[in-house]
Amino acid sequence: MSSEKHDLLAKILNAKYELEVCDEKNKAKLLASLNTLLDQAIGNRNLSRYELLEALRDRMADHRAARKKQEQPWGSV
Repeated sequence: MSSEKHDLLAKILNAKYELEVCDEKNKAKLLASLNTLLDQAIGNRNLSRYELLEALRDRMADHRAARKKQEQPWGSV
């Protein structure tokens, strides 16, 4: 995977995570940002945003777990 594609994937995973954990007042802005990133990744392929997110489901689960672990206060089990 090229560095550019890897960076876009990381941005998508981060944007999806941020959307999942954000306050209600920030949802619309974060959803718009995620949709923009998804559209960039899709380009002119015959693929929907939903299909792309489904394809990334396992990576998103790993990313979510890593972020939650990273955000835990030190010393908690």
